Amino acid sequence: MTVGTGAGLVAIGVGVVCMPWWLSQYSNEVIRYAQWFMLFAPIALVQTIILGALEATGDFAASNQLRLLIPAITLIALVGLAATETLTPFTSSLAYTLNGVPVFFWTLTRLWQTLKPRWHKIGAASKQLINYGLRAYGIDLLGALALQVDQVLVVGFLDPAAMGTYVVALSLSRMLNVFQHSIVAVLFPKAAARPLEEVVALTGRSARITVALTLALGVVIIALGQFLIELLYGAEFAEATTVLQILVVEVAISGTTLVLAQAFMALGKPGIVTLLQGAGLAISVPLLLWLIPILGLVGAGLALLGSTIARLLFILTCFPLVLKIRPPSLVINQEDLSFLRQRLSLSRR
Repeated sequence: MTVGTGAGLVAIGVGVVCMPWWLSQYSNEVIRYAQWFMLFAPIALVQTIILGALEATGDFAASNQLRLLIPAITLIALVGLAATETLTPFTSSLAYTLNGVPVFFWTLTRLWQTLKPRWHKIGAASKQLINYGLRAYGIDLLGALALQVDQVLVVGFLDPAAMGTYVVALSLSRMLNVFQHSIVAVLFPKAAARPLEEVVALTGRSARITVALTLALGVVIIALGQFLIELLYGAEFAEATTVLQILVVEVAISGTTLVLAQAFMALGKPGIVTLLQGAGLAISVPLLLWLIPILGLVGAGLALLGSTIARLLFILTCFPLVLKIRPPSLVINQEDLSFLRQRLSLSRR
């Protein structure tokens, strides 16, 4: 939590200084609001650490409830603003930013009572954390950059209206992440410190189930893409349909890559995953710079797809090169289906 707070303070400084440059085509009022909202960066970072701590203790129920509570508060606030005709860019931003504050203090109190943090031997604990972290921090850092760089470049090359259309397609496609993130949240702590063969077997099964579930829902979103966009966002965003279809394929592949990468995390080789994220970012940025001016929003989607395919090939290649074992199959089999049916029947009980 100390490291997260420090990183949040650094983020405030970077955001306040760089926001006028990043949002140069927006009004001074919007830029000023964005700078003020950077003050919530420490809370956002520490909240992520708190959720991770709950999951590390096996309290996935509490973690899931909190992850649902935050967007639920946002939804209630947006509906209230719309009903009172006070929905503006500023008030809607408040709904997305202030929603986590009461949840943050509640979870912080709960975590403190459960784990009772102490500050003695903090030097030894910090050394152990930093030793692993120096190889692993790049994963989240590069991952966060990879998630935002496309939007930054779309803002830079295209007008605000195109940015809005792109965000609509991006948001709708990211609904598929629910399977991937749920599986990863359980897979990493379950696979950590197990023998190599068990880790790869667990990862392979998780990846195959992820592929099957994501593709099944992805086909539905692709088939109903324009209808869903017009229903949820309005007919003026119908042009987002094509880029949505591309991004759905990209999410399916990126989720598979994320699940496969957990094998290296669990086996104490986070540096491989950092290289994976770095390679993806190094490929995506030139592709975005090349394709966005030529193809617009579709170019942004194709750039992300190309980068994601490269990352999948990279992680598959690392299994024989680094772990000296064949990569797991990504085609779901009868054993996987039986396992999935068994787990679903147990959850219903």
